[in-house]
Amino acid sequence: MERNRINRLVYSSREQGGFLIWGLCLLLLLLWRYYAPKPEVPELEINQPEVIAWLCVVEAREDSIRLSKSVIRAFNPNFINGSKANKLGLSISEFERLEQYRSRGQWVNSTEDFQRVTGVSASWMGQYAQLFKFPDFILAKNNTTRSSARTPKKTDLNKANLAALQNIQGIGPVLSQRILSWRDKYGAFRRWEELGLVYGINDALVAKLQAQFDLDTTLALKRQNINGLAVSDIAALPLISFDLARTIWEFVRLRQGIDTLEELNKIDKITPQVFGAIQLYLFAMKTTP
Repeated sequence: MERNRINRLVYSSREQGGFLIWGLCLLLLLLWRYYAPKPEVPELEINQPEVIAWLCVVEAREDSIRLSKSVIRAFNPNFINGSKANKLGLSISEFERLEQYRSRGQWVNSTEDFQRVTGVSASWMGQYAQLFKFPDFILAKNNTTRSSARTPKKTDLNKANLAALQNIQGIGPVLSQRILSWRDKYGAFRRWEELGLVYGINDALVAKLQAQFDLDTTLALKRQNINGLAVSDIAALPLISFDLARTIWEFVRLRQGIDTLEELNKIDKITPQVFGAIQLYLFAMKTTP
């Protein structure tokens, strides 16, 4: 038993020769690696153009990554979260005021609203307000509101005093007084064309008055057919006295109606100014029997 165990530990001459050859090969390999000529590796010089160009590309890429992380794009201030608030430099109290405002179902619709709600400083608004992005319908509403606020409400022409009328270029004290006298005598102006009946007021001055004053034209008299009016109806028109109204009425009756208003120019008492008033309020059309 003991003899068999000893025989297992003894290698044959063939096996010993194999181990010897294997050891010699390993030794030769080690000697070759140690003594074999090594390739020369060029030293990397930092100042070489290729190296400098490569370093510039790497640095530019790193800068681009840092910049993309720090750039703040346009945003709707109603949806600022905690991370965004921190990035924008909002204080905890400013962010909480915004959250409380939004939790009540209210919306920030302008830069003024945001500053009022959060209480941020003017310098903060100057830095970030330009990045606020609101829906188009909110922008349209804000523009309309600002336009209305910038446009002062016009004074009613029938309430304008002498000083207000004289502020219009081309209308001095004389014309201003004529406008007021007309208004006192014939009542409120009801259409812009009536200003042309005031002596000395031309179309250019009417346009200037229209640009500065307002006028309620909903009460303007409708034009009436002169062939069906009574004397009192004609006398109710500006610049037409009762006697002139009776003359006009008789002129129309004798002719059993007229076809055009120009026929009234045959009456001596009708001046161009009176005829202008007639054209504003009357028309001529014979009715078929």
